[in-house]
Amino acid sequence: MRCNDRQKGFTLIEILIVVVIMGVLAALIIPRLSNGPEKAMVGEANQMIGALMRAEQEHFDTTGSYLALGGNGDTNWPLLGLTAPAAVAKFTYKCDAASTCTAYRTANTNNTVIGTYTTNVISCGGVYTQMGNGGCNI
Repeated sequence: MRCNDRQKGFTLIEILIVVVIMGVLAALIIPRLSNGPEKAMVGEANQMIGALMRAEQEHFDTTGSYLALGGNGDTNWPLLGLTAPAAVAKFTYKCDAASTCTAYRTANTNNTVIGTYTTNVISCGGVYTQMGNGGCNI
């Protein structure tokens, strides 16, 4: 006759160990994922500033002058061959008629992506940091 007095299941210690491991993994992963949307928005600003720099240089090569943009609602966007960002854009884009286009973060105007089209350099302001490939990142 077999005696089967052992009950099946997990002990409290085993459950606590699993909970602790899951907590440690969550503490490592969540901070990396929380900046994801902001990184995507900064990536979009990098691309838009790059497009503005190329368009401004092409406009200069054609007309001999750079074109000023006063913001996302400016009517000069089509003159550069570009479509203005939507009214709900996360960045406001402005260009002076000298050498610089700037993307200001709508939520915090200190956070900027600045493109200087005479030198083809992108620089960063606020909490954004310079990446090795010339763009900005959070």
